[in-house]
Amino acid sequence: MERAEISIQQWLGRSFDLFKANAKVLIPAGLLGAVVVLLPTILLMLILPSTLLDVLVSWVGDAVFSGPIVAGLFLMAVRAYDDRSASIKVRDVFDGFDFFAPTFAFAFGLIVLQAILDKVLGVVPGLGSLLALVAWIAVTLLCIFTIPLLIDQKCSLPDAVRLSAEKVKQAPGSYFLFFLVVVLITLCGILALGVGLLVTVWFIPCAWVVAYRSSFTPVAAESPAPPPPPPPPAGDLAE
Repeated sequence: MERAEISIQQWLGRSFDLFKANAKVLIPAGLLGAVVVLLPTILLMLILPSTLLDVLVSWVGDAVFSGPIVAGLFLMAVRAYDDRSASIKVRDVFDGFDFFAPTFAFAFGLIVLQAILDKVLGVVPGLGSLLALVAWIAVTLLCIFTIPLLIDQKCSLPDAVRLSAEKVKQAPGSYFLFFLVVVLITLCGILALGVGLLVTVWFIPCAWVVAYRSSFTPVAAESPAPPPPPPPPAGDLAE
């Protein structure tokens, strides 16, 4: 697998350019997606008692919306990145549901894995929560390109996870530092009484797309087969 040339400064610059050019669409689309993801989860938490079955139902409800909505945000950002003249619309955030099965499976798997890590590592006295957090960050970083690979390269879920992990393991420190800076920039929105976070959080899909396009070679569109050669003139056939 070809090693990516990682330039955090250049990646951040491209991410800002992409965000500024499309903020008026990405921000409302992201807010709409957040409502779609959070509202069912909150309602389930209020309605259902805290039993194991109900927790499982809540996990499924969360994954049903979170995977496709995140995929939709990626699709919007990658279309704008690949073609500056492309017209993206707020409703495009629902395009991720075209990839419902793999994105749901991936989101549900992450939710379950997080619960397992919390349960297993949480028993360690004093350090349980910290160990669970470190393990979760490592898993998230290794899987950071899974959804882009599912959508853009039409990989199967196991192949997407494998390719993402292989790419990140080439330079884990650089990838971690880049996404850490992205998260810190996003969290700067909290300084504006938290309201700014509603704006800055949608910078993440832009940085995600820039990192992905810089790390993986785009799949070339299949060119149509050339037409068959014309038949020889009648005179040539007679000879």
